[in-house]
Amino acid sequence: MTPGRKYYIFGMWLCLILALAFLALIFAALVSNDTMRVGIIIAAVLDAVGCISVALFCRNQARKFSKVGSEIAEGKNVLAHWTYFDSEWFAFTELDYQIDKKRYYKTSWLATAFCIFYAVILMLVYPRNESLFGYYYVISSFLIMGILMWPLTFTWLHRKYRYNKQIKGEAIITSDALKFNGKLYAWNTAVQELISVEYMEGPTPMLAFKYGKGLRRGKSNHEVRVPIPNGKEENARDIIQFFQDALGQSVMAQDRKR
Repeated sequence: MTPGRKYYIFGMWLCLILALAFLALIFAALVSNDTMRVGIIIAAVLDAVGCISVALFCRNQARKFSKVGSEIAEGKNVLAHWTYFDSEWFAFTELDYQIDKKRYYKTSWLATAFCIFYAVILMLVYPRNESLFGYYYVISSFLIMGILMWPLTFTWLHRKYRYNKQIKGEAIITSDALKFNGKLYAWNTAVQELISVEYMEGPTPMLAFKYGKGLRRGKSNHEVRVPIPNGKEENARDIIQFFQDALGQSVMAQDRKR
């Protein structure tokens, strides 16, 4: 079972359990004499319908991931299947960590500075005479969020770094998906949409797959970098051309340099 499918299966069962809980709440409200039972029933019905809808969505996405995973296992639409020497993988692991550290540490600095700035503004304008609890609660919330950015970022970066060091990488690129380090990225689904594929120049050349991820509140941009093995540079450029044609990008994007 691919990781993506596993998460959707978990989400489906979780939503079904919550839906059953809301149905039980509806039954309890029907047999009770609570004056608020009508409101409780309406709210529970809406929540149950929402949970069932999300469960159906998760089931459909799990099926899509399962289909893509089966196609990869059968070798369908495969553009490249790359494995790496230990020296190649070690060089990529170190470089990928440095790129992530530079990018996400900068983001953490900005987020921390914003939280502290907002907390200071609230200290100056918040009416203390109305609610001391509210005053300290709001300000401390922003300060805590700012402080937590660092350990969360540090933990995520080192977890990814340790994982990459413990395995020997493998990349399978198809017309519809990328399977890299055991993780499946299925393009053009309801939650993931491929935006572009770029060639990253350097001592360790890479393919950078940019994709949008998200649902109701808009998509956030993400990137997964795949090292190019020695001697596979032309294959990598053919892959870029394939995706540019598929995405309707008529102008060849310039190579990125780190």
